[in-house]
Amino acid sequence: MTRTPTRDSADGQALHGQSSRRVVNQAIQAQAPVRLLIPLHDEVASATGILVGGDTATLILKLDGPAPAPDAIVPDQSLHVRLNIAGGPYVFETRVISGPTSRRNRQIVLQRPGRLSQIERRRSARRLLREPAEVELRTIDPVDGWEGTGAMLNVSPEGLACRLPDHESRRLTIGRRVRAAFRIGDPPQDFQTVCRITNLTLGGTAGTAIVGMGFVDDEREAILKTRLRAILESVA
Repeated sequence: MTRTPTRDSADGQALHGQSSRRVVNQAIQAQAPVRLLIPLHDEVASATGILVGGDTATLILKLDGPAPAPDAIVPDQSLHVRLNIAGGPYVFETRVISGPTSRRNRQIVLQRPGRLSQIERRRSARRLLREPAEVELRTIDPVDGWEGTGAMLNVSPEGLACRLPDHESRRLTIGRRVRAAFRIGDPPQDFQTVCRITNLTLGGTAGTAIVGMGFVDDEREAILKTRLRAILESVA
């Protein structure tokens, strides 16, 4: 098992029903490569494999990288899966039906997902920030009441990425909407917007994860994007 960070540049598009089934069937036929994000007690680990089979209810994976500990992937555990095929990549969340029974038995059986999120390439390049900046996040659903603060890594008129502690990032899921507030520019300007979570990856630093977000497309956000684009051009 490795903690090698990955970088997806994305805006999430959800696929349901027949569209989702078609993509998964194509992935099975192509024996597509996959990456698993595995939540442990105080971190998120990763493993890689190949999709080798499945039916209407299950997916069968074979690990092709360093084998995780036998107790790292257990029945009913929730996993985040990235599926790499033409037209993707795609991501989904699912649960384990059965895990590897030993380091030699590398087969994992998962519940087949009913929903996929397609990862699309960025429409504009992200800018690294010269000065450290924080982004305050909170869920839109008042019942949940989650709030967190991340270190902003980069930003563009289409979205941003930040680093969060693992235990905070596990409260988030692909496709979920959050409110984000941050200050950038010289002099600093305030931004408040609604974002959609587009990817969750290992942070490269133990105990952290990188959260990628795309700004929601509506008239209000179009004004924000115009302001943000002007600031980024002025500090280029």
